[in-house]
Amino acid sequence: MNVDGHVIDMSEKRGMNRFGACSQVEAYWQSLRGSELVPNRSQIDPRGIEDALQNAFILEAIGGGHARVRIAGTHLCDLLGMEVRGMPISSFFKPSSRDAFARTVKSVLESPSVMRLTLRGESGWAQPPMEAKLIMMPLRSDLGEITRILGCLETLGSIGKTPRRFELLSADKHKLEKIAEQQQLAPSSPVVESELGFSEPASEFEPSKTGKPRPGYLRLVKSDE
Repeated sequence: MNVDGHVIDMSEKRGMNRFGACSQVEAYWQSLRGSELVPNRSQIDPRGIEDALQNAFILEAIGGGHARVRIAGTHLCDLLGMEVRGMPISSFFKPSSRDAFARTVKSVLESPSVMRLTLRGESGWAQPPMEAKLIMMPLRSDLGEITRILGCLETLGSIGKTPRRFELLSADKHKLEKIAEQQQLAPSSPVVESELGFSEPASEFEPSKTGKPRPGYLRLVKSDE
């Protein structure tokens, strides 16, 4: 659907082939689902999306279609020019797109659904054109509630002057109920939960002075969520 609520047929994931990190994170999430509707947050193992870690993130719902960043790859920090952990994910959007984006977050958690968003970077002085894809997929907390989101934000184009914020152009919504109904006829296989999860480092973000990509700061720790 677009930001006005109209359905757009994007079943073939047009353009997603240019966004390899988003495709990798979505494929990993699908592999975790198995026969379940939604996987658990505790199942997330960074080694499964090693090549996409700088673009990956985990959100925690805080109500009303709003969510805060719990874990974020370095690319998200680079886009805003600051540490983004603890910030609302809506900080990445222009004010005019935030209400529409909140509706997509709500759909991910309440439907539940997978949302694939097409974004355009806000242009200005020293801010070249930028295309972006953002994908969000629901996760269950340790209490069994769907209050977490695994996502990926991938951009094409130079970052330039920060912060870079985005306009929401369209949203492709895929409800998960139909997938679950199709799998009810198949025997469920046990899901082995990993004790490994995204780490949540306390170190503060320091902008790169060299302009060179910084190595990802995510590391493996035993999750206590």
